[in-house]
Amino acid sequence: MSYAVEFFFDNDIERYVKDTWTELKTKNISSFMADIEELRPHITIAVYNSEIPIEQFITQFEIATNEMQPIDVKFDAISIFPTSGTLFLSPTMSSQLLNSHVHYCNALRQYNNFDNYNGYNNQDNWTPHCTLATRLNKENLIFALEHCLHRFQPLRGEIIEIGIAKLEFNNGVCVSSKTIYSKVLN
Repeated sequence: MSYAVEFFFDNDIERYVKDTWTELKTKNISSFMADIEELRPHITIAVYNSEIPIEQFITQFEIATNEMQPIDVKFDAISIFPTSGTLFLSPTMSSQLLNSHVHYCNALRQYNNFDNYNGYNNQDNWTPHCTLATRLNKENLIFALEHCLHRFQPLRGEIIEIGIAKLEFNNGVCVSSKTIYSKVLN
């Protein structure tokens, strides 16, 4: 088990991503994202291990995110993490997106010793992304990319919510991502 802090999107972006997950599953390219229970399309900000004192963390999280406002986001690119076989939407890095991440990291740095570092989310090495498919072999990565390229349209919208998801694993594979606390940005 671990916990992820995530930015959530407006309805149009959320629908686009969920439709992509469903199509990739229907075409037998990848069912990984579609099969994770309660998963919402998101950009991950941080991941923490199960030893984080979650009630205390939620209290500090609420304070730290109290003045966060909606973040304009645009996705003009599809990208790949080849070592993990991950295909994702890559947001344009705006000062608003970067500053929100930096603010979050600075405000909650006392929890860094609980970081479940995966290389993509820490403050000095953040690669913001919204995963479309993951755990793909090279052949399916190419199929997924071809499918997503054919349906791709640049997306404009907003990050409207920030939340904490409890991640459950079975044999090292995420099977559930339940949002246990969230806050609408305003």
